[in-house]
Amino acid sequence: MKKTLILLILTLGWLGSQESYAQIWAGTHNSTYGELRLIEESWPNGKFVVYGDYKGDGTVVGEMDNGGREYRGDFHNGSWKGKFFFDRSFVLMGSRQSENFSFKGFFGTNTDNRNSTRPQDKWDGNRVNIQTLGRIRTAVWSGRWNTNFDPIFLEQIGNEVTGTYGNGNRIEGTYNPSDRKLRGKFVQGGRVGSFEFTITGNDFTGIWGWGAMLNEGSWNGTKFTKSNVNMPALASSSPSLAGRYRVRIQGIYTDIKSGVFYPNVDIFGQADVQMFSKPNNGSRVEIRARNNQSKRIWSLSNSNLLRINQSSPLKSLQNGPMYAGRHAINRTIEFDVSNNLGNENLQIIISGFIMEKQTLSTVAYKPTNLEVFIKDLVPNRTYFFTHDRDGDKVYITFTIEKL
Repeated sequence: MKKTLILLILTLGWLGSQESYAQIWAGTHNSTYGELRLIEESWPNGKFVVYGDYKGDGTVVGEMDNGGREYRGDFHNGSWKGKFFFDRSFVLMGSRQSENFSFKGFFGTNTDNRNSTRPQDKWDGNRVNIQTLGRIRTAVWSGRWNTNFDPIFLEQIGNEVTGTYGNGNRIEGTYNPSDRKLRGKFVQGGRVGSFEFTITGNDFTGIWGWGAMLNEGSWNGTKFTKSNVNMPALASSSPSLAGRYRVRIQGIYTDIKSGVFYPNVDIFGQADVQMFSKPNNGSRVEIRARNNQSKRIWSLSNSNLLRINQSSPLKSLQNGPMYAGRHAINRTIEFDVSNNLGNENLQIIISGFIMEKQTLSTVAYKPTNLEVFIKDLVPNRTYFFTHDRDGDKVYITFTIEKL
């Protein structure tokens, strides 16, 4: 009986300490630099992260230390950014959920100026309530997000966002509050991809792809702690996409290996470029190329092979994969898009096939049919699409510009 009682007391004590550590800094604070709204979350690897915003567009993010008494991290507000250090004036045992307290703080651009005696280095405050839900207005991306893939753990400083997901994968981007989009790149298993997330409060919808393309599907999420304010719907202001476009097939890049060597390769194939759209409440229509140009802007037959010289070490495509050989194509096609078709439905479709002529046979690469909306492309950026065969790859690069 005595052992049971002791175990029960120890268990309750442990649970009490966990509860107290879980919500030490969360809530609203009056501070030297305006109202400070903080959220706490427990992240993997024993991290206790505190994030929030303050005074206009200010953001803070950091970690607790010294049993939760100390909170240190990074801040950003307009042209000001740097380090801060907050120290609670006392820490009591038991639940913190009904406690208000004061803290002493310091900040600076390159260092947190801890223990400075200069008034301009001080950032003091006191907690006035423990409200956490629906409070964050600026640091909207900070926190844990549960997604249709792995959870993402993000930290927002100003409009710059960095984080991790899965097994050490990295993600980073820049947030544009005017259209509520977070755009950036991720690194997963050595491969680089791109994403675009649109936030709607405590949820986001997104698209992603490898390299600079956003053609692999959806990447959506919801915030673990519903800390963000409600966001009213954005006014519909889709810009007109009417005008003249030029699509340029730039070149062919190969990564074809034989054992440990990269031999010269003989290939043939074709590439087609088409443009489609649909008027509002209408059916999809094809937009014909100017001067009745054929959609097939590059083509070679097995009697007119293209030899590509490969060599190592491998080189890297901009925002893309590695390659051993390349050949310039530099073929263009232009389209005139009318006002009734220059809308968010405007897209290009690039399709084709690649064959490799070997000594005793001809082998086919998996055909590619790439469909991309114009609104998701960046003018003059180089994009690529891939033909694959058992790990060997042929990339065709292209750009699109509005004239």
